[in-house]
Amino acid sequence: MDMTYLLQEPPELSKSEVTNSVQEYYGLEGTLHALPGDRDQNFLLESPGGQKHVVKVSSLDEAQEILEFETEMITRLSNDTNGLIPSVIPTISGTRLVTHENQQGHHYRLRILEFLPGTLLAEINPRSDALLMNLGERMAELASVLGAYPDHPPPRVNFVWALGQAGNIMEKSLSVLGSPQRALIELTLEDFLDNERDFLGLGSQIIHGDVNDHNVLVSLNKEGQTRISGIIDLGDAHSAPRVFDLAIAIAYGIIGTADPLLAASEITRGYYAVQPLLDIEIDVLMTLVCARLGQSVCIASLRRNHGDTDPYHLISEAGAWKTLSLLAEIPRQVSTGTLRQACGLEACSQSAQLRKWLDSQSFEDVVTLPEDPNALGILDLSISSPDLTGRDADDTANFTNRVSQKMRSDGLTLGIGRFMEPRGFYLADAFEGRLGDPRERRTIHLGIDLFRDPSCSSRGPGPELPPRISGGPEARSQS
Repeated sequence: MDMTYLLQEPPELSKSEVTNSVQEYYGLEGTLHALPGDRDQNFLLESPGGQKHVVKVSSLDEAQEILEFETEMITRLSNDTNGLIPSVIPTISGTRLVTHENQQGHHYRLRILEFLPGTLLAEINPRSDALLMNLGERMAELASVLGAYPDHPPPRVNFVWALGQAGNIMEKSLSVLGSPQRALIELTLEDFLDNERDFLGLGSQIIHGDVNDHNVLVSLNKEGQTRISGIIDLGDAHSAPRVFDLAIAIAYGIIGTADPLLAASEITRGYYAVQPLLDIEIDVLMTLVCARLGQSVCIASLRRNHGDTDPYHLISEAGAWKTLSLLAEIPRQVSTGTLRQACGLEACSQSAQLRKWLDSQSFEDVVTLPEDPNALGILDLSISSPDLTGRDADDTANFTNRVSQKMRSDGLTLGIGRFMEPRGFYLADAFEGRLGDPRERRTIHLGIDLFRDPSCSSRGPGPELPPRISGGPEARSQS
């Protein structure tokens, strides 16, 4: 892959030269303050009267047709999103994109945009569920507006920030990563490639392409609640499946949150409430979220390997690594099911089909109840049970033997472990829960246990289903 795009340097015009250009073409005066930027040279212009604007000097390497497309799109979006996107300020002559020739004969393209007040989402911590949900809502609104535009943007050559290029970027970076990081990226890359056919088969539209936490503004509404008030920087807009934009917003929106999966579910919930997603879009969403995080850290690693130490280029790296590692611990079925539930759908898309099949079947009792009612009894497996030691999960054989002795001493052939019983078993590491989940760990038993004597017969629930319990008292059936 060509690294030229990553190594582009922003222009380095002097403040005096930019000030003169702003006054000549726009008739504006004021003080310039440098702002960070990836490929553009950006300034905040403060006029003596307190009015603010953003001045953008585009990279010499940016194609003219792309800048013209971007400028036209920003102008249209500002009108169609009720100010969510800042407007482009026209020059004295009425144009919105100026070509300025400096003393060295270089031609720079200059634009001035409306300044939107607010705090960067990156500076909001913690991020409430309501704010994350509102981010999803705003992303859906933006997707709806962008989806109405003609999907014919000019092509971008070697555009490494396109999410569709994440696989190539991750593969390219493997040689510059250390062992733990390389292993994590290899897993992320494998997941990306396994699902590539599914998400690349989705329809495309124009997307923002870079809704990261430094391009999202937050303000207080009339009720004093934090809400998304602005989305800036359309410099990466291109054609791609709409779910790419949601995935990018989630990837950066969940960095630094206590539970990235629950944060992602809130953003998805907000999006779905405004614009429903297809099942396939939800199925690939977490794959794309992880791919964006992987793409981001790999680009930072490649830049550093080429000597780039610009803090702005590496600003999301540490948080992205941590978030990616937390998400990698969660099975994809769990994360996708969590997003589906957030959308008001069943966690498993096949649940309805299973219920329909179950309704068409006939079933029989799995276990025959003892004829003597005194041979059926409750076993106390609670945390306060005098029959348990508190370390029962450490020695299954010993636990089984004690249950067997208890059943024999009580004259039981079928013992029942109770539903909703608090149990010390769940203090074992196996029940610790997923890494990063801030919620209280599980302590309550959510099944019914059946402990039977070998003389007690059992059978399958249906003609084609074998028995699930067999052997001695150690066997348990949870339902």
